[in-house]
Amino acid sequence: MIIGFVFAPTVFGVSNNSKIYMLGDSRFVGMQQFDSDDSSLHIYHAKVSEGYSYLTKTWNQIKDLPQKNDYIIINFGVNDLGNINKYIEFINNMTEETDAKIIFMTVNPVDEIKEASHGYTIKNSAVNDFNIKFVENCNDNIYIIDTNSYLNKEGFSTQDGIHFSKSTYEDILNYLNLYIQNFEE
Repeated sequence: MIIGFVFAPTVFGVSNNSKIYMLGDSRFVGMQQFDSDDSSLHIYHAKVSEGYSYLTKTWNQIKDLPQKNDYIIINFGVNDLGNINKYIEFINNMTEETDAKIIFMTVNPVDEIKEASHGYTIKNSAVNDFNIKFVENCNDNIYIIDTNSYLNKEGFSTQDGIHFSKSTYEDILNYLNLYIQNFEE
């Protein structure tokens, strides 16, 4: 299920004390630095330069923690776009192991010109192919938040072509908040 929203500034959070488990790579490491939540309801499991193997390892360590009213937001793929089939299978299977709501946040765009000057070679066409394939093959128990389209429409800035600026991380957090609020209404 894909849901999109118009941006409105808010603080990322939930009203019912649900926990939000954030599983991701260096982009979530960066986002955590600018997440204003200090209530311990946002639980980050993110590591620089990681991908599919980190997701499987981390999930196996924490899968018994999320409860029915909790959220699991997943944002991997930029480091290993070639593992799309593994991601699809694993994340589909995650829905059988938890009652928490699983939300896949699409892989976000890159600034190809800037990233090339920093030695990265990720192409937005490959990011888009990954996102399309994931959306087309995920099961009905996975919710999709299309932050890729949001950032492409609204604009974004990066530090190195891959990792976002503070303002872009804050925009993503606000967008996630709107998505979570929709669940609670």
